[in-house]
Amino acid sequence: MKLLRPFIPLLVLAFVLGVVLTAVKKPQELRRKAAPASTVSLTPAAPSVQRGATLTLDVMVDTGENLISAADLVVTFDKDKLKAQSIAGGDFLANVLVAGSVTDTQAKITLGSPPTSPHKGKGKLALIIFQAKGEGSTQVRIDDATQIAGIGEAGNVVVGKIPATVTISGGGGGSQPTPTPTSRPSVRPTVTRPSVVGPPGTIQTPLPSAPQSPCQNACGNGACEKDCGESAFTCSVDCKASSSTGSDISLPPRESKPASEPLFAELIRKFLQFFGIRL
Repeated sequence: MKLLRPFIPLLVLAFVLGVVLTAVKKPQELRRKAAPASTVSLTPAAPSVQRGATLTLDVMVDTGENLISAADLVVTFDKDKLKAQSIAGGDFLANVLVAGSVTDTQAKITLGSPPTSPHKGKGKLALIIFQAKGEGSTQVRIDDATQIAGIGEAGNVVVGKIPATVTISGGGGGSQPTPTPTSRPSVRPTVTRPSVVGPPGTIQTPLPSAPQSPCQNACGNGACEKDCGESAFTCSVDCKASSSTGSDISLPPRESKPASEPLFAELIRKFLQFFGIRL
């Protein structure tokens, strides 16, 4: 025992130095492990939706080696393609420090946890509900203003921000195209006009006929040189037919009689001549 007494102070000094060195080394290891390593992303990463339909995106976090206690989220989007309806907290940091709000281009919310129970690992920070407005492709991004507080870190521990690319197609709640009517040929009835017929009893004008002979009682067929009276037998002058019929009617010449012959004798002579008796 007497031999060890000179070495006791050296043993105590060695123990104290060991405790001090261990105490200094552990904070350095903790600080190296607590370096910013958190990544914030939006899922699903490439959703497709029809115009007018709703879309829900989750804001996810992977803390890596960080122990986080608070998150201030800012998400941006194209107002011509999407309309944010609401943003709410997830289950990774359950305490809502600042209620969610949305504008034409941003959605914001601030979340936290008690300092005595920080969180590490992967989980859902928040969820955002959108309505699709315009057709095409657009990105929803984690804004640079997003910050996450980590235990043992003085600044923002976010090192990565992964957006989502949304594809919006036509249809859904969008307006339907107006059908173009097919022209049909118009059917027009054919109007047949009835012939105008006079009412019963109407006297129709006869067509003009060939002019009648001006000599109705003439000898022959109407072409005459002199009116022949009642019959051809009383003609004193021959009447000949026109050239249109080709007929030629002529009577034998009569004997001349004295101008002073009595009328009674003339009648007797004609009577006998009628029966073929010649004097």
